[in-house]
Amino acid sequence: MKMLNEGYYNSLSDVECYKGKSSQTQRYTDESGLCNFSENTQMRGLNLKSRNMLDSNIIWNLGNCNISEANKFDITNNVYYCERKIVNSNIWKGNIALMYPSDYGYATSGESIVSRNNCLAKDLSSWSSDCYNNDWLYTSNIYQWTLTSNTNTSYDNVFNIKPDGRSAHDSTDYIMSVRPVLFLNSSVKITSGNGSQQNPYNLIQVFQ
Repeated sequence: MKMLNEGYYNSLSDVECYKGKSSQTQRYTDESGLCNFSENTQMRGLNLKSRNMLDSNIIWNLGNCNISEANKFDITNNVYYCERKIVNSNIWKGNIALMYPSDYGYATSGESIVSRNNCLAKDLSSWSSDCYNNDWLYTSNIYQWTLTSNTNTSYDNVFNIKPDGRSAHDSTDYIMSVRPVLFLNSSVKITSGNGSQQNPYNLIQVFQ
């Protein structure tokens, strides 16, 4: 909420990097514990042109999912429903958030042996390589936090995507990677591409 909506969103150079649920800084980029999101860095944030393409103050649903079995989630459609449950007005407004587990699920194209429909009908905690290796949100060798919490524990527990391509849930004390997620506004049009890694969308902003 803080690091992405302030430093990343505005391409700031001296941004405190947070670690876990305490506000301790993670010494990630240098010994000062600061992150550098300025334009000419590997972690560069959004430039003005990109910010102008975004919808602002998006309502992010923070529906909690109660998972009764350890490390078991569910099929993507059920996960989507769970994420959108609004309990006690459990929402947050902001520009940048994290991906939902269902975003990860819907991003697969499947493969010839295990099709996309078969992947979507399979529990996210037990995906096969045909599902996650053909998912453009999957990155091997890293853990990725999602926006959805697990309420079936007595401590802060959030779902994540593991390096083996499957969904799990862990304490927020752990340090994991995050993938910024945003909404484009209605003035942005796709000019070419199909959204694949090999042929990504090309976008243009059209003003009426």
